[in-house]
Amino acid sequence: MVQEHPELIPVCHDKKIDSGHPYLSNSDIARALLSLFFEVTPRQFVVIDGLDECEPPEVRLVLQFFVGAVEKCDGYNPGKLRVLFSSWFLSDMKKYLGNASIMEIQERDNAADIESFVKQEVKSLAQYNLEPQVYSDIIDMTCRGAQGKPTSVHALRAVI
Repeated sequence: MVQEHPELIPVCHDKKIDSGHPYLSNSDIARALLSLFFEVTPRQFVVIDGLDECEPPEVRLVLQFFVGAVEKCDGYNPGKLRVLFSSWFLSDMKKYLGNASIMEIQERDNAADIESFVKQEVKSLAQYNLEPQVYSDIIDMTCRGAQGKPTSVHALRAVI
């Protein structure tokens, strides 16, 4: 975005200086800058991951802001702004998303990918010359323990 819109750099810099913080920590300033970016750019795709890691009031604010921004942009240029939220489902999410399309990924949807990843990672254990059944048990327990959550599998990588 900086290469396409270098005129935004002074605005961002001024907001940073005015805030008195080395990083953007004020939600009002963040909303103002994002709104400016949405107005200036002809088409924008935003991906937000990990809402489930936020407190419910923060989730509500984020969803309301982005849904409002999409609705505003759609009012004069449909498709100008699109947002993808990637998160484990939270009960309040649907009520804030309005008419947005929702695709829920179930545990079974990730099973094959998780198993493939785990098998690849377990290959690094070959140096220990374990019995074949041990490798199989590690794969089975890890896949079952992941419960469809790819992030759970990364714990295996840390152990290995």
